[in-house]
Amino acid sequence: METINFRQKRDFGEILSATFTFIRVHFLSMFKPILVIAGIPLIIGAVWMGMAMSSMFNVAVEGGPIGSDFGLGASPVPFMVSLLPAYVLLIVGFLSFYIVINTYIAMYVAGEEPTLSAIFSEYSRTFWSYLGGGIVFMILVTIGMMFCGIPGIFVWVNFVLMFIVISVEKDGAMVAIGRSGKLMKGQWWDSFGLYIIVGLIQTIIAGVFSMPMYIIQFSAVFHDMAGSADDPMAAMESMQNMGSWMAVYLPIYYFGTMLTNMLLITAVALKYFSLVEMKEGVGDMERIESIGD
Repeated sequence: METINFRQKRDFGEILSATFTFIRVHFLSMFKPILVIAGIPLIIGAVWMGMAMSSMFNVAVEGGPIGSDFGLGASPVPFMVSLLPAYVLLIVGFLSFYIVINTYIAMYVAGEEPTLSAIFSEYSRTFWSYLGGGIVFMILVTIGMMFCGIPGIFVWVNFVLMFIVISVEKDGAMVAIGRSGKLMKGQWWDSFGLYIIVGLIQTIIAGVFSMPMYIIQFSAVFHDMAGSADDPMAAMESMQNMGSWMAVYLPIYYFGTMLTNMLLITAVALKYFSLVEMKEGVGDMERIESIGD
């Protein structure tokens, strides 16, 4: 198996290359913990949401009140509340994915074997730090976005290293936020360019998982336009069919989209180690010590 040294200074192109190399080499090893730890809550949440949306479409076709399939009456508010568990599961799934990837990388760098049990142990230890840090991070980014968006982008780039810091340096969320800001001094534009390029690549790949939905929606609209003149119920029946597709499609879409985030998470981790090496020379010191041994 090809070995990748994270603890070294890398430029823009080298980080991109190392990102794809690491994922290519370690994807299958990472897939099991991803599926078990992150995939289960995410898939359950997606199935829940897909079934709820399918039920909503069915009720609309039959002329019943929204939420009646759930025994929730005519108000749409209880129906929306019924979706809260799905949203919570989806958030837990995506958050768990971040923890699994960063934990795998941290263990790989430390020379430890990233087994499922070992990753789950670290996952249990860091979950609340990730959750608390993620909440603070999103609040800061949201506030920044309220001021023409630019401050929000600045905050995102400046503090996104906090997640890999939690896993590698085993710090709490607030310490990790400060550490991220310290490492980013003088490196904002270079990091911003890297994240933009990786984000664009990730978005293009994620589009593969979005394509079936666009096809389904286009087919539904085309069917409505072709048949609504002769059959007034054509549009409603098409909506019902689309609801059934949603129940099957959403788990595939969310899981596939989640996997594409591996690109950005890995690139951010490589950027973190590159900055640490550039500013503190940790890898160089470790190599010197190993020569002495």
